[in-house]
Amino acid sequence: MVRNLSIVLAAITAVLVLGGSAAAEEFDLSKVPVLKVGDQFIAKTASQSSTIVQTADGKIVKDTIEKTEKTSIFEVLAVDEVGKAKEVRRTVVTARKDMQSKALEKGQKEVVIDEVVGTLKKDGLKFAADTTTITSPKMKELTASQIALVKGIFDDSTSLPGYSEDDALLLPSKPVAVGGTWDVDRDKLDKWAEASSASRKVNGKAKSAKFKLASVTDGIADIAGVVDVSVTIAGKAIDFEWHFKAKIDTRTGIWQAKSSENSPECKIDQVTLKGNETSSTTIEYKPGSGKASEPSANMNKLGWAAPGKDDNSFKDAAKGISLDIPKDYETEKPDPQTGVQKFTSNKNTSVGLNASSLPILMDLEEFGPLILKGLKEIDDYELVSKNAIKLPGNVPGELLVATFKQKTVHLPKTWVGRSIKTMDIMQPFVHQVLYPQELEKRKESHDVQLEYSS
Repeated sequence: MVRNLSIVLAAITAVLVLGGSAAAEEFDLSKVPVLKVGDQFIAKTASQSSTIVQTADGKIVKDTIEKTEKTSIFEVLAVDEVGKAKEVRRTVVTARKDMQSKALEKGQKEVVIDEVVGTLKKDGLKFAADTTTITSPKMKELTASQIALVKGIFDDSTSLPGYSEDDALLLPSKPVAVGGTWDVDRDKLDKWAEASSASRKVNGKAKSAKFKLASVTDGIADIAGVVDVSVTIAGKAIDFEWHFKAKIDTRTGIWQAKSSENSPECKIDQVTLKGNETSSTTIEYKPGSGKASEPSANMNKLGWAAPGKDDNSFKDAAKGISLDIPKDYETEKPDPQTGVQKFTSNKNTSVGLNASSLPILMDLEEFGPLILKGLKEIDDYELVSKNAIKLPGNVPGELLVATFKQKTVHLPKTWVGRSIKTMDIMQPFVHQVLYPQELEKRKESHDVQLEYSS
């Protein structure tokens, strides 16, 4: 009896010992890579976005698909005292954007850039491009759609691919075992929404986030999670999920891959908007020697300087608009539904400014005729002048100035607004908005629409 009891106790002890030795290993995902000058990260990204706008009767008024592939080399030019990159040179080795849209005459368009270089400097949690440094050894000038693609790429250069300091806010502060989950703190979510290019694109606010350590193989952790994002479109709050995955080396803290997907959908009045966006990036790390490589000596300058002093009375930096409004016009608050900005004078007249992005990237030879066609459909339209101009980035553009007459409205004198300045970067087309200096008194509003490509 005693012997049997001893056997049982020994067996129980063995089980307890075995169970203790099999305790789940925890991994620290919060490690920060220690970098040095000359370190390089080669990032290859493939992304796709689609947008469908459908009316209540089933008519599709917008159906756009964009696919982008790009390969870039990020080289560390300077680090701080703890080994974090504070200045980086980005070389876009190649980038191609394929677009399909009814807005295009041929239904599709391809935009390609080849070896464009620019410097990124640390600004808080994120990097910002120094647009004056953008050059290329191969491209001597950029078309409107090419510079829009370049701008989009460098606008997205908010983090170093090998260590996304903004996305790292989504990681746990304590070690976690495989299968373990965590919720992201409110403070970190707010900082992520402010710094992350994914969130800034849609001006989103992060409501909550939950992640999981799915697996660890040979020290490489696979994490996956969902961030609940809220955006406001035409005054209406839209909620959707942003799905995110990443591969991180638990030994060094260097990121090897990341991907994301979101599919927002909303209904505004009688119109339904459906969107989908996916992105996948693989990252290769190449240790440097402590010295940065020398760029090519024969570089073509493609960059643009920051805007200078601007004394105009109306500015909208987000849309790149600057206008000098006549003193007898007061600026009203923009319509929350349509976004139309109105200026009203004491003569019972008003002017509406409606700035909207083009549904797809276009060049001058594609978009110019569309603008002229639209103008000619307006009664008593008269083209005053059409002049070729050069915009920042050596982009050719046209300045169109026109006047309009209506049955009860005559514009004998017009005040021509100063050419639209760009607060961020050029538009491929610059329009001048004409404000009437003297109009016959009437109750109807006189709306002038402005369309530009961002």
